[in-house]
Amino acid sequence: MLRVAITFALCAVACTFSPSGSQSGDAGGSGADGRHNDAHGLDASDLGTCSDGLKNGNELEVDCGGRCSACTKLFDVDSNALAIFELNGDASDSSGNGRDATLLGGSFVTTSWGHGLSVPGDAAMPQGLDWSDFADLLVHPYTIEMVVRPADVRCWKKLFGPDDNSDVGWHYCTKFETYPNNTVGPDLSDGARNYFALVSTAADKIDVYIDGARVGNLDASFTAPPSQAIFFRDDTTTGRLEQLSGVIDAVRISKVARSAAEITAVQLRLAAQP
Repeated sequence: MLRVAITFALCAVACTFSPSGSQSGDAGGSGADGRHNDAHGLDASDLGTCSDGLKNGNELEVDCGGRCSACTKLFDVDSNALAIFELNGDASDSSGNGRDATLLGGSFVTTSWGHGLSVPGDAAMPQGLDWSDFADLLVHPYTIEMVVRPADVRCWKKLFGPDDNSDVGWHYCTKFETYPNNTVGPDLSDGARNYFALVSTAADKIDVYIDGARVGNLDASFTAPPSQAIFFRDDTTTGRLEQLSGVIDAVRISKVARSAAEITAVQLRLAAQP
């Protein structure tokens, strides 16, 4: 009897009892106010739900990310966006401006941000996005952001061209390059995700940000506005032999020079949902 009394005295402090009479420790017990706490000490009400229209718990955005399903919209919509392409199954503009791109070719695949555009890098196959109908809007100041996971970063893999009949433009060439000018930034890797933010500092100059960090200022290789705006397809000059291969998660085109703080914020969002 003494042993039983001691056991119950100890359990009064350290244990709770289920309706069936079994006992458990306090890792998942109730707090002082009677609300359930999980094993990490988080109150269940702090986690919120994934359908309440609120950003709560560890959600990255309202009702997505963290313990909820993945977020599918990488870029925020604001009045400075000319167009946003989240590439979740189509090339429509999600900024609300109706400036859709023409899908030249590629296929949509699942990514950590919903879907992305996969381009094969084959000269014989059409690929990429054409935004030339709105190229005249791309005047200084502007920012072009793109999230790309390349299969191959060797010279040359075209990211953006201002003229389909010219070899000038932005490329992978182990680093980032504005051909025929210079490369800038760190060596990049096959299969690694890159967030590029190209911010105009003049009609013919850009600051280059890679993965949230400013790495230099280069000649843009064209003077804004360009005659065309073609993404992820090589030009006719090389017979389209310098096609990008990989997956593009999203593109945002803005009518302002995005700030370093805004670019850092996008990189942090990417890091939160790798």
